Amino acid sequence: MTNKITNIDEVLSPCKNMCATDVDNTYCIVCMRTVEEKKNWWKFSKEEKLNILTDLKTRKHK
Repeated sequence: MTNKITNIDEVLSPCKNMCATDVDNTYCIVCMRTVEEKKNWWKFSKEEKLNILTDLKTRKHK
């Protein structure tokens, strides 16, 4: 999957195309998004995506 910008306001997915979930199948250990966040990324508003990206920063430090 290649990230393509369709408009200037689009928030790109943090996907690295190397998906690997944790042992509980809760989140991707590469991009740190939950399975639900990955599945529904395209449905989220710009604000929701930005909030998720902000949350990912703290998830990486746990």
